[in-house]
Amino acid sequence: MASASSQSARRGSCQSSRDAASQPSKVGRRKWTIFEVGKLVEAMREMVDTGVYKADHGFKPGYLHFLEEKMRASCPSSGFKAKPHIESRVKTLNKDWTTVHDILTGVRHGCSGFGYDNGTNTIVASDDVWVDYIKNFPEAEKWRSKRFYYYDECCYIFGNDRATGEEARSAADYLNPTNEFVADLSDSKLGGPNTVNVADSSGTRHVRSETPEATSKGQKRLSSDSRTTIGEYMLQAAEVMAVEIGKSTIEIAKTILDDKDRREAVVAALEEVYGIPPIERAIYATKRRKEMS
Repeated sequence: MASASSQSARRGSCQSSRDAASQPSKVGRRKWTIFEVGKLVEAMREMVDTGVYKADHGFKPGYLHFLEEKMRASCPSSGFKAKPHIESRVKTLNKDWTTVHDILTGVRHGCSGFGYDNGTNTIVASDDVWVDYIKNFPEAEKWRSKRFYYYDECCYIFGNDRATGEEARSAADYLNPTNEFVADLSDSKLGGPNTVNVADSSGTRHVRSETPEATSKGQKRLSSDSRTTIGEYMLQAAEVMAVEIGKSTIEIAKTILDDKDRREAVVAALEEVYGIPPIERAIYATKRRKEMS
């Protein structure tokens, strides 16, 4: 009886061990504070500035060791290691930034209406804009109220079009890469209350109208008019290029004709050379024509 109980206990112990082994390990997990994330972002920016570790997509080998050394200096009591702490946090930062960046720039949905508020570190938009977006991308709902700190810095760190050592551009540059051009269109072409204000006194980069009801329509009109004007400029540029190509083609044709005239003149001169029998002149002239054709 005792032996059976002992065997049962051993089986239960083995089963418990297997269950424990199958559970995901939480060893090494560490909750980051806002201060610590800020120090990590600071270290990552310094890392990018060195020009050693930034690649076209991601970072080069050795970057985790660099960040670990920087975090050890700025947060000595944190005990952060390159793996798993720093590596995991960098991946999370990149993933969150990519999602926020896609929302703000319209990469995935192609519509406008979103802005980033520097004061609250949140994405701002009208309820209608959010509802339409969440219908297509339900996973973005959390960003309707969740804060994302260090957006500008992450644009510099994770952006693929940044040159190493180049002065960082603000998030407004990413949201509106042609700010001056669009502003000029707003003043000279569009007018009205629905003007682009990419960096107002409140720090919110947003396309706003004077009345909430006019926001969506104003933004659509702004986007449509801007595309129309840009399309006109592109058409004009294409026409100029066509004219220039036509001029070049004419010049090339003239050159070819001039060369042909010169070749015929040479052949004619050979035919008139005295001292050479007519048969030989004819043979030589025929040969030259074939060589020059």
